[in-house]
Amino acid sequence: MAAKVTRLRTPPARTLRSAAEAFLDTIGPANTRRAYGIAIVKTVDALDGPGPDGLIGHSRALDSVTAPES
Repeated sequence: MAAKVTRLRTPPARTLRSAAEAFLDTIGPANTRRAYGIAIVKTVDALDGPGPDGLIGHSRALDSVTAPES
């Protein structure tokens, strides 16, 4: 009997930016989405910090920010 191998597809790691975008997608009213979006983007940018060149870099993995400290 031959073994069957199935490839598991794992989703990419969720980043702060993708989590923020997913949250904003759940908000219906455009004015609310715009107001929340401004605050959330500023917060994500502050948490991510500048990249090595001083500009906003790649978003960090969400687990690196929300994981409890041990």
